[in-house]
Amino acid sequence: MTDSAFFQLERIAIKTNYSDYNHLTIDADLVSLHADKRWDKLCTLVKDNKEKSEANLNKPLVAILDTVMREDQEGRMQIDGVKQKFGNNSKEMKDLWKSINEKDSIDLIKVTKILDQYGGLDLM
Repeated sequence: MTDSAFFQLERIAIKTNYSDYNHLTIDADLVSLHADKRWDKLCTLVKDNKEKSEANLNKPLVAILDTVMREDQEGRMQIDGVKQKFGNNSKEMKDLWKSINEKDSIDLIKVTKILDQYGGLDLM
């Protein structure tokens, strides 16, 4: 199963130039692959794709947005574990959601400021 996972992930990275390095490294479904010697090679491939795809972008802005996205997901990645360990209505779950909501409020301010400064995405 691990061999198949690496085969498919490397295939996707090569054929589609997959470049979402942050998602690759925080995806809970891929944690079991991190200890494999092939993991670093896969991460390097995806990171290289990311650098190529972002070559003409505002790198400081990309770094800020990557950090916002990664930090946004950190709390959300804990939801299932906290729910299983303490229950959905537990103090721990309520504290986690409070932390997530506070982070969301801060992120909204950051992203709004960025949109005000740089404008929205040109999708056409």
